[in-house]
Amino acid sequence: MKKLIPLLILCLFSGCATTQFSDWVDTGERFSGHQVRAETLNKTGVIPQIDDSTYTTVSATWLIENIDAYRNWAFATLPNYSGESLDCDDFATITNAVVSVQAGRAGLLAAPLIASVFVNQRESWGGVPAGGNHAVVGVYTDRGIYIIEPQSLTTNPVYAPLAEYPNHIYTIRFGR
Repeated sequence: MKKLIPLLILCLFSGCATTQFSDWVDTGERFSGHQVRAETLNKTGVIPQIDDSTYTTVSATWLIENIDAYRNWAFATLPNYSGESLDCDDFATITNAVVSVQAGRAGLLAAPLIASVFVNQRESWGGVPAGGNHAVVGVYTDRGIYIIEPQSLTTNPVYAPLAEYPNHIYTIRFGR
């Protein structure tokens, strides 16, 4: 996390938290950490790490409307993939932070239901080739759970419903 602090500060001062994104849409749904843990275990078979006590779903409409804005900001602002110093888990953390900044700017008192999701990349997906371990982002929305590939340069959609995601999930961390 220490290496990401300068990138998160850059996020705050480079526009990701200002005009690049549409206003947050509050779904009004709130869940306790215990509810999130139980639902995540039920949907994925994985017991997640939970960092907050109250969560809110993310508006699917807001998420889909802002994926391109996020990608445009990320690829204009962040350095390119650079081995272990800036790789998939870092892109997932940055994505989570950007969404949390948007929720915080809107005054939400609950954490957005967004998580770093660690997978065995058995199949190519979202522009990332098969092979090895990989990190993506999971988002609970008001229309279900989506998986997002945060570091792909592909022009194809980089998100899909959880049921359509092909790779094996082994760790989920909410709050990082």
